[in-house]
Amino acid sequence: MVATGGFALSLCSAQTSGVARSRRRRTFRFGGREQTVAPHEGTAAVTASAAELGENVVDLEVDERGAVIPVLGRCPFTVARTMARLGLAPQFYSGLADDQFGHELRDALIADGVEVVIERPTANPTSLAFAQAHHRRVTYSFSLAGTAAFDVDATTTFAS
Repeated sequence: MVATGGFALSLCSAQTSGVARSRRRRTFRFGGREQTVAPHEGTAAVTASAAELGENVVDLEVDERGAVIPVLGRCPFTVARTMARLGLAPQFYSGLADDQFGHELRDALIADGVEVVIERPTANPTSLAFAQAHHRRVTYSFSLAGTAAFDVDATTTFAS
């Protein structure tokens, strides 16, 4: 998987193990609507794990009135959260900043059940994307250089 304006790598594995007796109901939001998903009795339980390596970015969306709306996201961040909501056990490998947006990104991952592998926040700022709507068209600009998402040291992060 490759994400525009950054990088992404997904690694997934799954095993089927017996019959699911009880799994919790999960509620998701899609386009402002809530949808509750309940597992079916007698379905096979799946033990799965996944790793997401890639950027995390806060989109600063500017609407036509000039209001700025921060939106947490980008592909690897969103995929990791979605995998956790679906019952997988994802790990997220990316630098997270020690700033307001970095804390919000980390809190969102943890709240959804994602394991944040790089525990120590970096002094570099959170990556930002600026999105502005003009006459039904959206333009983007990015602030990625020297940001937390790309402050990853493979020798310490991936050493075991």
